Amino acid sequence: VVQGIYSGVTVQELDKLAAETSAYMSIEHPDYGKLASRLVVSDLHKDTAPNFAETMVSVHEHIEAATGLPSNYLDEEILEVIKTNAAAIEGEIDYSRDYSFDYFGIK
Repeated sequence: VVQGIYSGVTVQELDKLAAETSAYMSIEHPDYGKLASRLVVSDLHKDTAPNFAETMVSVHEHIEAATGLPSNYLDEEILEVIKTNAAAIEGEIDYSRDYSFDYFGIK
């Protein structure tokens, strides 16, 4: 991991490098795979909104960098169902379960 560090490296880049290195080392011991998945999930949690509805609004509003056009990843009707039921949906989500997946299940 140290070899991948350079001036101006971001925390996200360090997380990715550490996760990839750990995943590679999982052939030596399975705990490295657990570490890799935890790094990826932690980074994912940092990169998304704190709740499902907010994240889905961001997905819906995403603009493609290459075209400058809406991505259309999420239909307006689906977004409205999510917004209407946001509290119920959020009440059923246990974000700690994200850490149950191994690296290859997350990636």
